[in-house]
Amino acid sequence: MTATDEHDTAPLPETTCPHCDEVVPDAAFCGNCGAHLEDPDRRRGSRRAHAYSAFPDERVLRVSVVTSLLPQLGRRSRAPFQTAFGLAAVLLIALAAARLEAAVIAVSALSVPLLFLLYTLEIDPHERRFLVPSALVLVAGAGLGVGWALLVGPIVSDALVPSLSPSLTNSSTLESAVLGPAVGQLLMIVPVAVLRLRRPDRTEALDGFGAGVTGALGFTLAATLTELSSRLRDGNLAHGSVLTILTQAVVRGGSVPLVAAATTGFVAASLWARHGGASRAGVAWIGSPIVALAGALAIQIGLGFADDARLSDAFLLVIHLVAAGLVLIALRFGLHQVLLREGGDARTGAARACPNCLRLVPAMPYCPSCGVAERATALLPLPLLGSRTPKRHLVAGDTAASPHRRAVAAGAGDLDTRAPPTAAFPEATRAQVIATRGLGPYQLALLLLGGLAALCGLLVGLAVALPSTPPEPCTALSCFSPFGPIPLRQGHVYRSTEGWTDQWFPAAALLPQRAPSTTARATADELQLTFTNASAPVENGVLAITGLQANGHSAAELVTRLQQTNAPNAVPDYVVPGPTIGYEPAYGEAFATTPNSANGQSITYEVVVICAVRRDYAICSYAVGPRVSVAAFENHPTPAELALALWTNPELNDVRWPGESNL
Repeated sequence: MTATDEHDTAPLPETTCPHCDEVVPDAAFCGNCGAHLEDPDRRRGSRRAHAYSAFPDERVLRVSVVTSLLPQLGRRSRAPFQTAFGLAAVLLIALAAARLEAAVIAVSALSVPLLFLLYTLEIDPHERRFLVPSALVLVAGAGLGVGWALLVGPIVSDALVPSLSPSLTNSSTLESAVLGPAVGQLLMIVPVAVLRLRRPDRTEALDGFGAGVTGALGFTLAATLTELSSRLRDGNLAHGSVLTILTQAVVRGGSVPLVAAATTGFVAASLWARHGGASRAGVAWIGSPIVALAGALAIQIGLGFADDARLSDAFLLVIHLVAAGLVLIALRFGLHQVLLREGGDARTGAARACPNCLRLVPAMPYCPSCGVAERATALLPLPLLGSRTPKRHLVAGDTAASPHRRAVAAGAGDLDTRAPPTAAFPEATRAQVIATRGLGPYQLALLLLGGLAALCGLLVGLAVALPSTPPEPCTALSCFSPFGPIPLRQGHVYRSTEGWTDQWFPAAALLPQRAPSTTARATADELQLTFTNASAPVENGVLAITGLQANGHSAAELVTRLQQTNAPNAVPDYVVPGPTIGYEPAYGEAFATTPNSANGQSITYEVVVICAVRRDYAICSYAVGPRVSVAAFENHPTPAELALALWTNPELNDVRWPGESNL
């Protein structure tokens, strides 16, 4: 005896929905338009802000990673996936606190993409048609991510250099904050947009959403591995403060994939949505692809400016977490509107077990008992490519619809249009409840941890096997020594409005071969020299010399103020021994910093700040460049870890204070 026969008591009572004017079962929700029939406020009942279309027991405006990014999960699968996400988050934080560089990179890059892959297996483990298109979207997204990281990543990294007097309006910052994120977001949409063109006649919002998220997570996975792979040469132990490492881990492993998946997924959902449904709740423009794309670009560009704003790691971490939370809320609101407005037809099919409320209900666009949208369940999946004939519903008493025999039930014909002869919605049988879940909690945890462990092992092995990048030999070695000769050449004179002057030299004046090119930029009270060497990037850097009123502050206090203003996340490295500026005794300190960002390569910089004070007027030098041990290619011991230290000494001691004459 089937479950339907067991509850065959009386015809199901019917009513006319006041929102769509269709005759539907007399229950809590309209099975045709999804409106809440028991709410006395008609407008509030149609909008259903208290009952999210994918998970009606949750409010629409709620921060939830699992129920936002994985909308087709059944009720019994929700808790295992929430536990799995929490486990990945705890693992990421623990590895960051332990400074395990390779493991942090692996978990940051893979945790969210792997969780989404397991979700696709959970909602339909035996659907073969989605494998090829999903794999193509994933590979295409990964390929675009690698290309983007190689081409745009260096632009972003250059803008993150903690230089003196940074600006959010210069060309470098605008390219980093606007061009980089915008191009990345557009590239993430390309695979799902192309796939949309392949099947223009039959689409659903959540089909597009799944494809969009797959492409976006493939993009972020590949981009993260490409941008952070250079750090594997530094070994398995990360350098820097715990807060810096934790910020990098959470931004790269949490904010980046979640924001990318949410923005790209909703743009894809708006492209794939079927229009003309019964519900008129909400406003139609929310599901517009143009509005969705504009919102996605605004979010990505806003985070780009936040990354370039020289914020403290703690503040940047909060901004990314808040942004991720707001994006997830916006995604839920958008998907809720799309699911309520997406095309549906008034029909009453055979009874089946609802994956959300676990009751036997007639097959309709929305569950009459709990209000979940049918398209937000795995009951009627549509393949991305292939047959137009959907699989039939799970019907009451259908023992063939278990996860292991679902393929047998596929394609069994059209829906039974007869209303189920039940006077109420009875609970589903144990077999039908089991059929709403594929992976068990232990299987899910095992697959998640196994995938993360595999990538961790690979990256740890690479960190051990790869030799550290040797510094390029400095061309000064043939002539540079503590007492060696320095070629005497005529320098360029800079004069500030405050009356102090400096005679500066291009690097070629001191280095006989392959010297870095030198460009100068002068303002009223600052001289900035930029050194670039394409063949030896470790010699790149910027030296800025500036004058300012001391206002009673000591040289050490001024050094600290300049560091906190321009490199707030830097940690002390060493105190410069016996520095002078214009032969005036000074105080200097070196700092190490690794700017955090959602994009760009992760590079550790050395910042050296030296200040001297005379008659309450200070002249300070601010030098920054990639961190490298100068002792590795110098012929005398030195604590310096900035290549500029080899040739910028003349600029510091050719400073003449106000009232002094030049040499």
